[in-house]
Amino acid sequence: MDNGAMKQTVVLYPPGGAGHVGPMTQLAKVFLEHGYDVTMVLLEPPFKSTDLNVSFIESIVASNPSISFHVLPPIPPPDFASSPKHPFLLMLEMMIQYNEKLESFLRSFPRGRLHSLVVDMFCVNAIDVAWKLDIPVFTFFASGAGALAVLTQLPNLIAGRQTGLKELGDTPLEFLGSPPMPASHIIKEMLEHPEDELCKTMLNVWKRNTDTHGVLVNTFESLESRAAQAFRDPLCSLSLPQNDNQAMKQTIVLYPGAGVGHVVPMAELAKVFLNHGYDVSMVVVPPPFESSDPGAGVVERIAADNPSITFHVLRRIQPADSTSSGKHPFLLWLQMLRQYNEKLENFLCSIPRHRLHSLVVDMFGADAIDVATKLDVPVYTFVPSGASPLAVLTQVSTLLASRKTGLKELGETPLEFLGVPPMPASHLVKELLEDPEDELCKTMASLLKRGMETRGVLVNTFESLESRALQAFGDPRCVPGQ
Repeated sequence: MDNGAMKQTVVLYPPGGAGHVGPMTQLAKVFLEHGYDVTMVLLEPPFKSTDLNVSFIESIVASNPSISFHVLPPIPPPDFASSPKHPFLLMLEMMIQYNEKLESFLRSFPRGRLHSLVVDMFCVNAIDVAWKLDIPVFTFFASGAGALAVLTQLPNLIAGRQTGLKELGDTPLEFLGSPPMPASHIIKEMLEHPEDELCKTMLNVWKRNTDTHGVLVNTFESLESRAAQAFRDPLCSLSLPQNDNQAMKQTIVLYPGAGVGHVVPMAELAKVFLNHGYDVSMVVVPPPFESSDPGAGVVERIAADNPSITFHVLRRIQPADSTSSGKHPFLLWLQMLRQYNEKLENFLCSIPRHRLHSLVVDMFGADAIDVATKLDVPVYTFVPSGASPLAVLTQVSTLLASRKTGLKELGETPLEFLGVPPMPASHLVKELLEDPEDELCKTMASLLKRGMETRGVLVNTFESLESRALQAFGDPRCVPGQ
């Protein structure tokens, strides 16, 4: 399977400072282990210096070659020395100014490759960028679940007060998920009057941290079970799945076209994606005729036996009259599939774009590639027949293009194909033996060529069984232009 082609990128966005970049780097390693590419966006420090902070970040970059680091173009820093504002407020204002540059960087990714944005707890203004671009956004909280449980409850506590918490002195405060704690132990800036600019801003920061798709917490449930349990209580203001896998799950849509022989292999492929943590929806084209077609029963049984796969049957379209059209049934079948493109598009549009990972089409469903291209959805081709037949079929188009007559004239003449032993011309699919200008032959050759023009081809094989054929795909003569 073309895992490399399907990799998605998680973008991490910490503010400047070793205390934020260091924990984000550890989080990056978790995403790498789960098969994602990771890019960390860094800011130029507001002060030019040679302090330990700069050298620490440089050492992180040098010692983590698997992580891509991108430094945003610098902006003039605020005047920390002469401004009457608190440095924290100035830092947040500076971060807001970086939003435009962050947006430009995120737009540089193909949308289908960008999985999500993960922001540091102090980068909440970047959430606006993610919402604008319809990118899933998560918050990373590096300080543990107990601290987060307290901070998420502070806005509600302070909202009802006319005076600051500092007046409470050492009075114990009750928070879900933690033992009673003296009011004086709260972050000192949040002890001030609720209308104080710094206090109000910090409260808004904590509140916005929970406005994302989920919060990733640096903890173990066995160590902080009380705090973790508190997040399930609406009074805590944060509804957070412990592992947040569900929030991050994406959907792969499989489109096998029509016919049991296409649905069954796709169902087996679906199980592979499920094992890799994806949701899977299979879009099925109904049989062309209302009948007791046994194929319909097979599809129903597959659906019943695989409750983890979502099956969606498109609304039936009246098929063309195959008895009077004079066209080959295969051409009519392709014509029918093209008519279903609009219905497939409507179904894909019903899935939130940030949840839609990709579309996988059957090798005969190449016309659906147009739908994926229109919607900017990554699309892949699935070939259930093995690598050797695929190696031959990908080279047939080039072979036919150079001929004026059909291959059937060659009879038993051996044909040389990369990746397989010589084979008699007569062993090819009979429709491909006709004159290159024959409508059926030309259509099949075009179909096979289009199937290779997706982001990748998923082949039903083992490298140990078909190493020769798989090696051939690395030769440009096997798949011209790919």
